[in-house]
This record gives sequence, C-alpha cells and structure tokens, in this order.
Amino acid sequence: MTKVVLLASAHRDLQQGYAFYEDVAEGRGEAFVSEVDRALEFVKANPMGAPVSFGSYRRILVRRFPFGVFYVVE
Repeated sequence: MTKVVLLASAHRDLQQGYAFYEDVAEGRGEAFVSEVDRALEFVKANPMGAPVSFGSYRRILVRRFPFGVFYVVE
C-alpha cells in the first residue's frame, strides 16, 4: 500500500475544516474528517485512481463535503 504524507498546509486545512463544520453542527467536523480519511485510504490503495487535475496533481473529491484532496504520486 502507498504511503500518504500530508503537507503542513494540508494539515492546517483539515483542522480548519474540522473547526468550521463543528461550528455548523456538533459531530459534523468528525464526519468531515472521516470522509477525508476515506478519500486518503482510497489514494493509498489506488494512487493512480483519481484523474490528473492540474499539472501532475491528481484530485479526489471528498464525499458529502465541498472539498477535494490534491496529491502527487512519487
């Protein structure tokens, strides 16, 4: 299985998304993180599974939230 490394900026985005959705409704932040984790698990299992979106960056959309994960396969 492929290793996924989050950049510090991606980690901050995830924390901000969590905080935003928790402010919307209690538990919604956890649901957001869970869906991001699901997307990252897909990337680990299928690194070439998402389409190329920009240059060499691939993008997978996060279910139930208007959020995408951009990544590069090395």
